[in-house]
Amino acid sequence: MSSDIVVKQDARELAELLIGGQISFAEATSGADAIDSGQLYTGEDLDHLKGVQFAVVGGTFREGYEREIGGAKVKGDYVSLECIIGDEKALKGVDLDSKPFGPLDVIRINDGSTGIRRQIVKYLHMRKLIAVVPDGVELTESGALGDSTYDLPVGMWSDVHVGEVTFGEGGEATYEFTIPGLFLVKRGVRSSTYKAAKTGKMVTTRFLA
Repeated sequence: MSSDIVVKQDARELAELLIGGQISFAEATSGADAIDSGQLYTGEDLDHLKGVQFAVVGGTFREGYEREIGGAKVKGDYVSLECIIGDEKALKGVDLDSKPFGPLDVIRINDGSTGIRRQIVKYLHMRKLIAVVPDGVELTESGALGDSTYDLPVGMWSDVHVGEVTFGEGGEATYEFTIPGLFLVKRGVRSSTYKAAKTGKMVTTRFLA
């Protein structure tokens, strides 16, 4: 199967072929979007994924806790990512005996931070799968939680081009999406521990690497 065919397929179809043993992890992720760890900075369970190659199939944004964005208190959200761990070849050198998962296991990653969630929103926006703000509107890419344009919750996004947004009885927004082709995370998850500017407390943020 050529990479051209693979990359054009729906991610869930690729996942089924991968788990069913019809294609390898390398074939499934050939030509897939991959995050560049050099551009990234970062619970504890996610540390099991350090150095572990996996692919993101899609996910769901759900309403979370209240946070301050643009000087106003709004309901934030978090992303729950559906992922597939790499096969044995992709995990060469990883001590699998120390891991709570094995090759080709399906896992979920939950995150509502300036790390993984912000990365995913930026990725979706840059690929034009969503529009956090309309074209031409200046973006603030970094900063503390709530300072970045990418921290805006689903209900405040400008548009969605892939996936579906639904609203609950209380107006809470939920966004489900499947990535066209798989999103390859080459080096798993990495973390960064630092003193939060707003609280002065030491915090650890995890990033896709």
